[in-house]
Amino acid sequence: MPRSFAWGPEGHALIGQLAFRLLSHSTQQRVQKALGGGSLWDAGIEGDHPTLPTGGQSIAAELERIISRLRHDEDGSSAQLRATILLLTYLVGDLHQPFRAGSNEAVGTARVSWKGTAADLATIWQTKLIPQQEITLKSLDTFYRSLQKDIVQQIGTVNVSNWLLASRSTLAQVGDYGGTNVDEAYAAKCKLAVTMLLTAASIRLASVLEEVFK
Repeated sequence: MPRSFAWGPEGHALIGQLAFRLLSHSTQQRVQKALGGGSLWDAGIEGDHPTLPTGGQSIAAELERIISRLRHDEDGSSAQLRATILLLTYLVGDLHQPFRAGSNEAVGTARVSWKGTAADLATIWQTKLIPQQEITLKSLDTFYRSLQKDIVQQIGTVNVSNWLLASRSTLAQVGDYGGTNVDEAYAAKCKLAVTMLLTAASIRLASVLEEVFK
């Protein structure tokens, strides 16, 4: 499955931004120090890691390895630690993009028309839905604040296998595009799913960072 099957830079950036907001103040300070004052998202990360995993199972396995590495403080330098944190952010986002996590590649590669332009369904999710539906850090934060505390705790449990299953469970909904023309109704229908997936990714990224940097 090609590397384009992921959130675009906007989606990954939103995940990193909301996750950072969700950290305790002390963890924010430790994470910022580890990042050298930078953010949790680096748009150039794909170029730094040309062999990143592409399928859901491979992403999950790599995430397990990265989380274990962070838990056991296996990075020998500040540069290595920063790179590991940025990769964690990237792959958590990937795992929550249903066309990257899914096992049915045919759904994501389905050719459709978006506002008169030919595209595949996964690319529409990658580059179109977030700006078209005006999904922003503010809207994600509002959605997060609407969740009950016990739901947030449940979502934030660090269990990568369950994260993968939850992401894949949305495929039936997002793959139902009703023909060859993807229209405003499909985009509106998917807005809640996109919001939920981005928020869940942020909560889970924050949970891992809180555990590692507490």
